[in-house]
This record gives sequence, C-alpha cells and structure tokens, in this order.
Amino acid sequence: MGAGSREAVHQDYILRMVQQFSGFLVRVLRLRKEGKTEEALALLSDAYGKLAGLPASLVHALSEDDLIVLLRAQGRLDPERSLGLAELLREEGHTYDDAGRYEESFPRYLKALRLYLEILGEDEDLAETRIPGLDDVIEQLAGLDLPPETAERLLAYLEDAGRFDQAENLLLQRLDAAPDDRAARDAVVRFYRRLLAKSDAELIVGGLTRDEVVDGLQRVDDPVS
Repeated sequence: MGAGSREAVHQDYILRMVQQFSGFLVRVLRLRKEGKTEEALALLSDAYGKLAGLPASLVHALSEDDLIVLLRAQGRLDPERSLGLAELLREEGHTYDDAGRYEESFPRYLKALRLYLEILGEDEDLAETRIPGLDDVIEQLAGLDLPPETAERLLAYLEDAGRFDQAENLLLQRLDAAPDDRAARDAVVRFYRRLLAKSDAELIVGGLTRDEVVDGLQRVDDPVS
C-alpha cells in the first residue's frame, strides 16, 4: 500500500471515530451546559468500557506510562481505541473544569495528550493527519509542568509541525524551572541551532524571526559567530 493510500486509511478511521463519538459528545456537552456535571461524568465513565474497552477506574489509576504499556500489551496501539480513549479523557477534563475541579481535570488532560502523541508516533503516515482534540489539550496544559516523557514527545511534535514559537516556550519553561540544569540549557541551544538552518520564511510561519532565534541563542550560549 502506498503512502497516499495509507494516509487515506488513517483519515478514514479518524473520520469514523469522530462520527461515532459525535452524537455521544453532543449529549455530554448538553449536560455540561445544563450544569449537570455528575450526570455528564457518569455518562463518560460508562463510556470507557463501552467505547474503549477499559474500566474508567483502571484508566484513572494508571500513570501515563503504565497506561501506554497496557494499551501496547498486544504489540501496537490500536489507533481507534486509543483515540477514543483520548477523546473521553479530554471531554472528562472539560467537565471537571466546568465544576472548578482542576485537580481532577489536569491528570485527564495529561493522559489525553500522551495518547494523542503516542498515536502520532506510532505510524509516520499519521504525521500529516489532523488529530481531533490535540490542539485543545495542548492549550489546556500550556505553561504547566509535564512529565518528562510527555514533554519530550510534545517538543518533537511541535518542532516537526513547524510550531517553533510553542516549542521554544516549552523549552524555556523547562529552563526557567531549573536554570542551573546544563542538560536543559543544552537542549535550548541545540533547538536554536536547528532553527538557524531554517529559511526566514519557515521561521516566520513557525512564529519566530531569525533575529529572535539569534537573540535567544545569545542569551543561553556564546554569541553566534
């Protein structure tokens, strides 16, 4: 099967997943708008078993790493199952946000993000496929501390997608949290040096200018020669 055919298959199953979930998510959204948080949560909890094949209690008890290990028990992630699980976690996170229960929404957004990124990394043909919900959870988690594995995967995704300003923010956030961490500083330096190999047009589309990249590099390393 050629690359174009494989990409079409990926687009097809993502479309099927969206169609499968659309009616269900409309019901959840209606309950959220009506302020019926507990009813919405009950509906979502029940859906874990029906749509993702895992009990909600198990999903929430596992760490991001352990959840991925479980989903890989048969070798590869099932993209449709994993994407459905990510969508449930994301929607549950929003429902907890509606109730002001941010300590409950945060771990759900984290697991959703990790699942989205794992799905993208599973098959190179998915790299060009738009994953519903990914940008949403990235926005929800902006500025917050992420587990190292998730942060590394997110950084790679943002850079590969040409979203250089967001990748820069993630790296500088890590450096600000540990200014004496040489590894964090070196990662920023390598990032800026990679960007200097890009064209001016690529940098601008990615949210940065060449002058900003040069200035950033000068702040964390020796002046550019």
